[in-house]
This record gives sequence, C-alpha cells and structure tokens, in this order.
Amino acid sequence: MEASFKPTNREFLLYVKRSLIYGGIAFVLQGLIAYWVNAGNAEALRMKAALSNGAFCFGMTLVSTTMMETLFNSSKHVKVGYFRALFGGGGIAICLAFAVHALLDTPEVVYTVVTTAVISSPYYIALPFKFIHEKKKQALSD
Repeated sequence: MEASFKPTNREFLLYVKRSLIYGGIAFVLQGLIAYWVNAGNAEALRMKAALSNGAFCFGMTLVSTTMMETLFNSSKHVKVGYFRALFGGGGIAICLAFAVHALLDTPEVVYTVVTTAVISSPYYIALPFKFIHEKKKQALSD
C-alpha cells in the first residue's frame, strides 16, 4: 500500500529553494559543457547550444528536483522511493533533453545530451540519498 504525500508550506518552500539553487548551478555548468561540446561549430551555434542547454537544464532541474522529491515521498518504502526518484526523474530528463535539442536543431544533439547526462548523473543518484537522510532525521525527531 502506497502512502499519500502532500507537502506542507514549509516543505514546499524548501523544494522551491532547493530547485532554484540546483537549477542555477545546472544552467552555468551545462551551458558551459554545451558550448565546449559544440566547439567545432560557428560561434553563434555554440552560443545557441550553450544557452538552450543551460536554460533547458535550469528548467528541468526545477521540475526534476520537485518531481524526484514527490516520487520519493510517494512510497512508504525507502528503496522503492529511491528508485522511483532516480529513474522517474532521470529518465524523463533524458527523454526531454533529446526532444528539446532535436527541436532546437542543436548541432551535436547526441554529444550534448550524453555529456549532460553523464555530468548530471551524480545529482540524480545522490539527491534521493539526501531524501533518505532527511526522512531518517525526521523519524528520529518524531
């Protein structure tokens, strides 16, 4: 039986704050990576790839952080919640990245998305561990 999860206002504000911080980091880091990956193209295309990848990663991080937290908390079993957060958040992000970059005509779609996925994977793997830690900490204080 699955647990229902509705965040409190305080938890929601924490989700938003966390999403904005991680999104800002993603914008800068992933934008620079896309600029570097597209080094063999004209400057305008490199900038387009960098800005579109940075903006996409910012937006996706905002969505995926909250989505991962919600997926994690939707199960009362920590392991199930971890894998829901990891594969739900990560899988959707990769699929959307390919679609967005294909639509934007990014010159090196595969290299841009694969590089982004490799660089982002520690985030998708580690963030659910943060949720586990927070859940254990909350259980101890209750």
